[in-house]
Amino acid sequence: MVAKEIGTSTSSTSFAEMEIGLGVKGTGLRQKETLANNKLQKMVADQTESEKRKESAENLSSKLETPQARINMRKKTNHKGSGQSRACFD
Repeated sequence: MVAKEIGTSTSSTSFAEMEIGLGVKGTGLRQKETLANNKLQKMVADQTESEKRKESAENLSSKLETPQARINMRKKTNHKGSGQSRACFD
């Protein structure tokens, strides 16, 4: 009978230790999951912010493109005109 009681006691102690170990592991996994979710949310927010900045830069670039094209055309026109004038004076 003593052997059976010791065996039962050892089994229940082992089981209790395993339950505690699983509880600790479960808590650790939940913490890791929370950290991973937070990191994922930050990555998504950063991506969204990056896309907004890119869109804003593209809009600004397109707004500046038209005046810049006009400036370039004027420069070309002025250079062509000044080149012809110089040829007349040479």
